[in-house]
Amino acid sequence: MGSVHADGEEWFVRPGDGAPLAVYVMGAPSADVGARVELLGRSVGVIRLKNRLGDVQEYPAVIARQLVPAAAQQLQPTGSVDRGEFSLVGAVVVAALVLIAGWVAVRALSKRASSHGLSQIHAVASRAREAGPTT
Repeated sequence: MGSVHADGEEWFVRPGDGAPLAVYVMGAPSADVGARVELLGRSVGVIRLKNRLGDVQEYPAVIARQLVPAAAQQLQPTGSVDRGEFSLVGAVVVAALVLIAGWVAVRALSKRASSHGLSQIHAVASRAREAGPTT
């Protein structure tokens, strides 16, 4: 379609959501009209153009470069987490395990303390019964 820059072309691309974008593709693009393309770009605002009916329409404008298939595969998310990468899910799981372990420890200590206190109360009560009434 031509270009505003000597090193690129102006394309109108329709992404999956259906709203067309004005894309300024830099480098040596190679795609036929209607072909699927993968682009890496940055939004640069809005472009206003008159359509065939003379109405002014706004299109998001993007400066991009076309990704060759090998480069596109490298940029796709793999879904795996690198060893050095922080995982929010992992942090939540660790925090939950620490809280559960703390709760179990507190319960065990409280039962032990209460059973120890209960045995002392029974011992005092049995000594009092043996001693009989005091006057």
